[in-house]
Amino acid sequence: MVRPCAVPRCPGYAEIGAFCTDHGAFHDARRRAAERARNQRPNRRAARAVYDDVRWAACRAAVLARTDGACELCGSTLNVQAHHVFGVTGSDDDFDPELCAALCGVCHPDADRRRRAGR
Repeated sequence: MVRPCAVPRCPGYAEIGAFCTDHGAFHDARRRAAERARNQRPNRRAARAVYDDVRWAACRAAVLARTDGACELCGSTLNVQAHHVFGVTGSDDDFDPELCAALCGVCHPDADRRRRAGR
């Protein structure tokens, strides 16, 4: 079945898939580049395993109790989360409340960006 190309305003037609021959190669290359980028990222599954550990629940509770449920940066009490100050390392340090901070949903992403940037 022939259908219009999925790229907006493209006059081409797709015989197989959603894209014409001009755009099909572009989207295949883009898909391969995204797959390579995903494979180069640190093992996110191992990092996520920290949050499934019962020790994380105790650490998180200790961090939030230390600050009475308030963000350590702005003082907000909305959507307060425990934040790994040095990131998830895969060691027992991930469960040390002294290496975590209580941050709200606004300050947490900012702190993550600063940590990744090395500031």
